[in-house]
Amino acid sequence: MDQTVEGRDTCIEMIQPLREIEGVSGVHIMAHRQEAFVPEIIQRVGILGARRPYMPQPPLDTTGSIG
Repeated sequence: MDQTVEGRDTCIEMIQPLREIEGVSGVHIMAHRQEAFVPEIIQRVGILGARRPYMPQPPLDTTGSIG
């Protein structure tokens, strides 16, 4: 299995039981050099409900130059 997929699945599996512990109000997700996967993890865990995780967009090139 792909190690990246396995790592994401393991992270999600670890967060799920923490949500059930009284007094735990959050988790800190650290994804060294794979920060782009954090929104997916948050969404799959379901902690935001109907809200969407913040996903930064690359800046638009307003200079008109190509490449």
